[in-house]
Amino acid sequence: MNSETQHTESGNSPPQRHRLTPPPPAECVEIYRRRYPEALVCIECGALLATLAASYVKSNLTEAQRLAYVCGECQWEAAEAARVKALKAEIGRRTITAARDAKTARKAGITSPTGPNSNPARRSASERHILAAKTSRSSYDPAVQGGRGRPPVPEAVRKQKARERQRAYRQRQTSQVTA
Repeated sequence: MNSETQHTESGNSPPQRHRLTPPPPAECVEIYRRRYPEALVCIECGALLATLAASYVKSNLTEAQRLAYVCGECQWEAAEAARVKALKAEIGRRTITAARDAKTARKAGITSPTGPNSNPARRSASERHILAAKTSRSSYDPAVQGGRGRPPVPEAVRKQKARERQRAYRQRQTSQVTA
């Protein structure tokens, strides 16, 4: 038994790609460059942009630039990912600073009854979302302003109304029998 049959019989063979599943980008680049030696191919996504040098001659790409070309969509995605990463880092820094300031204020004896971000205009979208969830119908608190839905009716009031409805029904029934 050779090592190749042993490898496949042990069940450790690499997974086979379905014929309709595209190959990974690096493999696409290799395939396109074998088939079209002058091709302009994105090395990030494996997209074939041009097969002949005449198609991209006006872009004045050097051979090194052509071999390391990244399409505009991949560049945009990378820039967007960097922007989101920077935004999350900034939010994290602000959160840490706010927590540090709150801790310092607590140590100094300065406390705010509503918390560090009591001004609704200064709340972040995530804080507004959390507050909206707290005031949702499932957890209605009449003391909280902006509660959604109908407030619950106390049990005693519900029972009293049920008794009144039952009395009115019985009275209608007896008045119909006597009439």
